[in-house]
Amino acid sequence: KMENGYSFQQYWYGDQSYDQAFQLRNEVLRKPLGRNLLNEDVTPEEHQFHFGIWLTLDSPLLLACAIVKTLNTGNSEVQIRQVAVRPEYQGQGIGRKLMGHIEDRLYTKGLDEEHKLIEKIILHSRVESKDFYLKLGYQTEGDVYEEIGIPHINMVKYKSQYSANN
Repeated sequence: KMENGYSFQQYWYGDQSYDQAFQLRNEVLRKPLGRNLLNEDVTPEEHQFHFGIWLTLDSPLLLACAIVKTLNTGNSEVQIRQVAVRPEYQGQGIGRKLMGHIEDRLYTKGLDEEHKLIEKIILHSRVESKDFYLKLGYQTEGDVYEEIGIPHINMVKYKSQYSANN
């Protein structure tokens, strides 16, 4: 799907785009914490759904990525995780576009045959990113807790709060 020169696409675990997203996630989400994604077990990601925004349809430059994980709480709930935007593109609405495209996909088409009717999206948001998600209509749920050594808070958004014109 193309929009203003940007290209939103799904990609799969182990392919070239996955490798690029892995590097981007490592740079943005792990290295600033003195951690390395190479030390983490990412094999469960083989069964998760991967989305990204590229500069253009044929561009090798991945601007932002995120993973959607199905939950065993039923087929209507998913978690969006590992949202990362290339640092030089942060603050330009790329993350908002990515989340909007993913929500469109989840709430209008679903993920696959098994997960067609998504009703609820869950995030484990870093506290420092909370305001970004609040602006997108997510609500906090529960208390702040620690994950990978930094404060996080659970956030949720229900299909009833979704509007296609995010």
